[in-house]
Amino acid sequence: MKSAVTRGPSVRDRSTLLFPAHRSYRRLRRVTPRTIVQTLALLLVLEGALLFRADWISALVGRAALALVPPLHTPVTLVSNSYFGVRVQVLSFVLPASTYWVQLLWLAGGALVLGAAVAVKKIPVPVRVFAGFAAVLVCVSAYYVLVFGHIGFDGYDVSRLYIRTAMVVWLLLPILLTASSVALPFTMFERAALLVGCVGVDIAFSLVRYAFFVWFIGSVGPIPMPMLYLLLGPALDFLYIIGIASVALVRLSYRLDHAEGPETWTWT
Repeated sequence: MKSAVTRGPSVRDRSTLLFPAHRSYRRLRRVTPRTIVQTLALLLVLEGALLFRADWISALVGRAALALVPPLHTPVTLVSNSYFGVRVQVLSFVLPASTYWVQLLWLAGGALVLGAAVAVKKIPVPVRVFAGFAAVLVCVSAYYVLVFGHIGFDGYDVSRLYIRTAMVVWLLLPILLTASSVALPFTMFERAALLVGCVGVDIAFSLVRYAFFVWFIGSVGPIPMPMLYLLLGPALDFLYIIGIASVALVRLSYRLDHAEGPETWTWT
């Protein structure tokens, strides 16, 4: 009988041992069906909790915002409203009437800011774009009030629009974050912390911004309302949510940089 011959490592194996594969050839493994099922289950649980406790969240935001609003000439009241079967707590307040000269001052101020944003090149471009867009909105709003005499909404309409938009954002955030992160190797704890943390931070910022909107518009009038809603409304939500998600991605990259297991990486 011939004795069994033990073969040594092949040339390719020896080259791999001597010269490990460069990290640029390292790829994340594809997402498994189990991960997809777990992620969808987590999403359904969080969405169900938000829908089930929507009344309580709305009442909490309304009462907290009411406590933060400084005293106005006309007291701010908390009223209930229905939105797709959910009882929403809305701050109701009276918008002060703006005189003809106040409207002209808003229009002139917006025009000056717009001219400075266009002419002064030393101002950073992002600041110029932001200030220019805000000035255009203020000018359009002031001109509309000058021509038609009324902007077309009151304090209750402003509050109702804001809180309904905020609730839609709270429900959309988990869906968007799950869709954008399902292919990343987060653990279930990390994924749950990301979703719950982003929603919690958004609710907290929403009530503080809500109180500021009510106080500011209730003090100076309705002309800056479109500017506040379009620049500091839902668009601002996604800015700091992207920031939180970026921090989570940095921590994930640190963890993966020290993970060499086959369950995480594949080599090409």
